[in-house]
Amino acid sequence: MKRLFMFVLICLLFPFLLCAQTGISVSSYSIDLKPGITDKWAGVTLICRFIPQEEMKNVQFIFSSEAKISSLRWLKGKQWLKAGFRKNGKDSILVAGRKKLLKGKEYTLRFIYRYPAGRLNDTLLMLDRGHRWYPLIMDRIAPFKLTCRVPSKYNVLTAGRETGVKKGAEKLIRFESGGPVFKIPAVIFNPARFAPVQGKYADAYILTADKEKFAAALKRCEPAFEYLEKTFGVRGNEKLKLIEVKDFPGVNICSGLLMCGAETMKLICSGYDDPLHLAIVQQWFGARVFARYGGKGFPFLSISLPHYIRYRYMRELKGEGEYEKLLKEAALTYGRIKGSEKEVPVIEINSPDTPEKGIALYAKGPLILSAIEKEMGSDSFGYFLKCLYDDFSGKIMSLDDFEAYLARDDDHGEILNLFRKLMNSKAAEFNL
Repeated sequence: MKRLFMFVLICLLFPFLLCAQTGISVSSYSIDLKPGITDKWAGVTLICRFIPQEEMKNVQFIFSSEAKISSLRWLKGKQWLKAGFRKNGKDSILVAGRKKLLKGKEYTLRFIYRYPAGRLNDTLLMLDRGHRWYPLIMDRIAPFKLTCRVPSKYNVLTAGRETGVKKGAEKLIRFESGGPVFKIPAVIFNPARFAPVQGKYADAYILTADKEKFAAALKRCEPAFEYLEKTFGVRGNEKLKLIEVKDFPGVNICSGLLMCGAETMKLICSGYDDPLHLAIVQQWFGARVFARYGGKGFPFLSISLPHYIRYRYMRELKGEGEYEKLLKEAALTYGRIKGSEKEVPVIEINSPDTPEKGIALYAKGPLILSAIEKEMGSDSFGYFLKCLYDDFSGKIMSLDDFEAYLARDDDHGEILNLFRKLMNSKAAEFNL
């Protein structure tokens, strides 16, 4: 039950909520953020550049209904011209183009607003994608630049590398993502309240967990980084950052940053490394190769695939016996729902919102991939994964893309047919 419990916590990083307008490519975000010191309101100036992929009259953004917009303007030449907008349901606004927005042309919008982030206290203030603190297109990725203005004793973490700090009564910290990301978080915290833990590949800021035990956990995970870098390539020059968020459930995964709940930290410190291992794999498949959000197979690509890559890593680290053990454990877990009325084929799962769907993604999904690897051969399957990573790094991958790569050397269609059969199956049989 511990494995399923942890899976449910990890799944909370996927906000299966609102859908936004497609047909838009977001070029970049530039954000200036200043949290409230004496009140709950953060001041934000945000510039979004985007390119319509089809002609349109309006642009829909997912954006908090509680934010107070003081200015919204289009850039035309060197002038900022007023933009019309209206609320379009909860946490959604519709911005009108001054004229029709043309396919393939880049447009620039500037938002100036206040967001009720909460008062900056002496521990931590977290803004995440799920808070709708910045206007976003739900299924798009984009690079960003972020400037945070905070009191001198505070520090900031986000999904990007620090590019500059200007110290004074107010500390100004600049960040740049260097590539597209799925979410832009801002974690503002007082380092004096956290215990730092430095590792070879990751650094952590600990609030309640045992510092020495967590340092040992980071040490145990070093071979995972080494395997992933050897197999797929170096993730980046920056270390992975992790910060403990006291009341947060599970692990919130961003590019280069993990926000980890206190209960999950305790489990990791107790020697249960699965959530940390899975979060590390997702830095390659999840926060670098992005599954098509809300598309067919999104949960499978976001959860089952990186989870199976973890199986392959454990096989290299501990041998074939460990791999077979993991598969048998997955088969036993899947056996709890196999053939039951509540079993849902993996292909039909849009959200891990029931325990049965969680089991299908956490246990049956890796079993499906193990069957495909067995059919292809381990080396060929490894080459298939490497091609996916090389070609979709920094891009969005759909299930159709995944299947197209499976079919490239599948002359008779047997592998693709097996994959589709298992994805659409109930009560599937796996020859372990």
